[in-house]
Amino acid sequence: MFKTLLLTLGSMLTLQAYAQSPQLLKDINTNTASATPDDITYISGVAYFIADDGIHGRELWKSDGTESGTMLVKDIYEGPSFGFEEKENFTLFNYQGTLYFMARNAKYGYELWKSNGTAASTVMVKNMNTDNADFNSSFISEFVAFNTSLYFVVERLNITTNQNIKTLWKTDGTTSGTIQAIGTGDFSTITNLTIFNNKLYFNGNSSLRSYDGSTLEEIYNKSTSNLTVSGSKLFFVTNDGTTGSEVWKTDGTSANTSLLKDIYPGLASSVKPNSLTDVKGTLYFKHTGNDGNEELWKSDGTTAGTMIVKKINPSEYEGSKIDALTVVDDTLYFIASADGTTTGKQLWKTDGTEIGTIAITGETYQYPELVTNINNVLYFTATGQSGQ
Repeated sequence: MFKTLLLTLGSMLTLQAYAQSPQLLKDINTNTASATPDDITYISGVAYFIADDGIHGRELWKSDGTESGTMLVKDIYEGPSFGFEEKENFTLFNYQGTLYFMARNAKYGYELWKSNGTAASTVMVKNMNTDNADFNSSFISEFVAFNTSLYFVVERLNITTNQNIKTLWKTDGTTSGTIQAIGTGDFSTITNLTIFNNKLYFNGNSSLRSYDGSTLEEIYNKSTSNLTVSGSKLFFVTNDGTTGSEVWKTDGTSANTSLLKDIYPGLASSVKPNSLTDVKGTLYFKHTGNDGNEELWKSDGTTAGTMIVKKINPSEYEGSKIDALTVVDDTLYFIASADGTTTGKQLWKTDGTEIGTIAITGETYQYPELVTNINNVLYFTATGQSGQ
């Protein structure tokens, strides 16, 4: 049986485990089943999360860090039914101190909800699918704050065409202020909502588009992913049909949208860069070079300045299994394996130089996972050297 250890990396960038043993905050599900807490989001010192206590199903909970202060916020779908089904991808989002999320009840199915931490304040914002009595859910994703509103994607069934459509909506937190942002904007796909130069960018219907609050513009006419702002450019991953999947850049205009660098020459569509991450104006990502080895790369936005950071695993056709790129105190942390195996995974950090790219956990703490930045402190789980 593995024992999970909670570790921190503070501003001094030294590794330390808490001296005291990890303690159970609260046994939420007193049955034999797991409470499976998920999607922890902090607002003003309170942690909100989804959990199953074995009585109310998967519902919204909160905790102030004490056992007595860890409690159910509201049974949104009353009874043992789940307000948050496990098969759905839920997101708790903090917008101006209020928690927004998608949840369901028996009457409306899935819709937009909000909460200020009390049962009375946990309410549905709006039923956005009133024209469909049989399939009345509005599936919500991709929250982002833009201008003076909270924007999000709504997917619902068009009963006329029997096709799922996605639309861009916005809300000010009121029922009347929750409206479709683009009046005629029906898409088969909307992903990667990203703010850049005071505009909202996203991949919609297999093309890169921008929206300034009134005008929708197509920037690049092929499918894009991994939209990431770094320095003065917006970077993304696309396959132009010639160079295969590579990192591209744009200043927000079609004329100045171009390939960053052809790192893996040819149409190797199965090789796709991802995990684009900005650190103080330098773009980091994982990609496979022409030797077939996936490693960590960086770029200053120029072709010449796009290079491998370090060949962590020197053997060919293995790769270092780069994962979980996370920024804390302007330092990039990530999981990697120097021998290309799962058992060799360690937590690494880099300052962008080869000599400054080092493993920091060694063999003492193995199998790092769930790497996340909370209040500028790096948290992760790992297994002790003894495996217990």
